[in-house]
This record gives sequence, structure tokens and C-alpha cells, in this order.
Amino acid sequence: MGLSRNKSRRRGSRPSLPFKVGRKETARAKAHVRFATCIREKLTEASLVSEDTASSIAVDFADIAAIGERHRALIDQLLRLRFPRDLRKLESLLIKAQVDLLWENDWHLKSLKHQLPKILRSLNKRLRSRKAAKDV
Repeated sequence: MGLSRNKSRRRGSRPSLPFKVGRKETARAKAHVRFATCIREKLTEASLVSEDTASSIAVDFADIAAIGERHRALIDQLLRLRFPRDLRKLESLLIKAQVDLLWENDWHLKSLKHQLPKILRSLNKRLRSRKAAKDV
């Protein structure tokens, strides 16, 4: 859904989404961003890696935590199912779990696999230099 050349948006306005976002989703997204920001700030405070690396790790951690919360809600729903009546609901829940685990969670785990060694090497180097300074 692009804008035609004749129709222009006001400068600084955001394009509208093709679906409606409710207050609950907006609040959840804002809380998620605040959580990732807190993680990034804490990692940056340690001065072990670049701000970009700290930001990438923070987003991965925050997203994995959100996926965990969704899985907890999904499991709660699963435990309330009645069979054989709710077989279709079970199918839907399992598909959601599969998408989260096999796609989204896997994406963040692969990213962390590359990012965490950077921060661990830097931390190890700092800890060794502190120990060497104490030994002198």
C-alpha cells in the first residue's frame, strides 16, 4: 500500500498501518522497548562492548523474554483445553509455539551466539587486567 506520487504525506507524519493497533498492544510494545533500553544501558555502563553490540544483545534478550512470556500464556491456554472439543484450538496453539520457537527465538539465539563471545572476551580481558593489577 504505497502512496501515489500525487498524494503526499505531511512532513513528519507516520504512515498508517494496514491494521488497527490497540492500546494494549501499544502499551506492551512501549514496555518492551523500555525493557530493552534498560538492558542496553546496563551493558553500556559496563563499558565492555560498543553501543551497537550492547544494543543488539539487549534487543535479543528482551525479545527472548517476551517470547517466554507468550509461551507461558500459551501453556496456560493449553492447560485449559477440553478434548476432543478443543482439538482445533490445540492445533492453533502448537502452530504459534512452532513459529515462536523455530523462527523468532532461533533468530535471536543465532544473534546472541555471535554477540555474547564479544562481551565475554572483553569481560575476561578486564578481569585478568584487574587481577594482574592487584598482584603487583
